[in-house]
Amino acid sequence: LKAGGDSRAFSQRWKQYDMLKDLLAKYEKKNYVLMGDLNTTGFNIKDEDGEKFQDFLLETSSFSISEKLECTSYWDGRDED
Repeated sequence: LKAGGDSRAFSQRWKQYDMLKDLLAKYEKKNYVLMGDLNTTGFNIKDEDGEKFQDFLLETSSFSISEKLECTSYWDGRDED
């Protein structure tokens, strides 16, 4: 999903959550695994983006298996190395 911690990135990512909700609704009676870099920049600090991610999980009857993990890698966007 869209990376970034600014309001524009949040907005795009939240639209992507809606797209995923529509997709997952087609498989309501099935088990699924959604894997990837979801770029939930607010997950650990519980900001608005983290809340939207939690809403996404609740609305899709999903859960994250990385709930107890700290951020494993962070790129602030300034360095290219």
